[in-house]
Amino acid sequence: MKSNLIKSILITLSAITVSGCGSTATVYGQGKGKFIAKSRKETKSAALNDAIAGANETCEKRAKIATIIKEAVKYDGEISEDAHKMANKAKDLIDILSKPGTKSAKKRGAVDAIAGDNGYIAKVLFTCD
Repeated sequence: MKSNLIKSILITLSAITVSGCGSTATVYGQGKGKFIAKSRKETKSAALNDAIAGANETCEKRAKIATIIKEAVKYDGEISEDAHKMANKAKDLIDILSKPGTKSAKKRGAVDAIAGDNGYIAKVLFTCD
């Protein structure tokens, strides 16, 4: 009973939100030296890269190197994944063709509202070795 309480406290204390100019991933302990870095971003690659960066930053703080055990990315947006991808392409096109402060640039906000900012969740299981 007491060891379970201590384990729960240690896992809770090992929950780290990595912030600053680096990763925005949330990193929390799984016990037995394993951690999970979780990130929510607009694209698959951005979510996975941010989660991996969170793992690396966590291990660097311990003067160790992250060893990735498993990684997974899934879509979790409010609209269909295809619609999300099309809206992101539209945002990119508006960014290329418009100047800041113009009507075209303001239309990007409407596309942002449709696409949402964080459609993908990446989880990376890792150890610090």
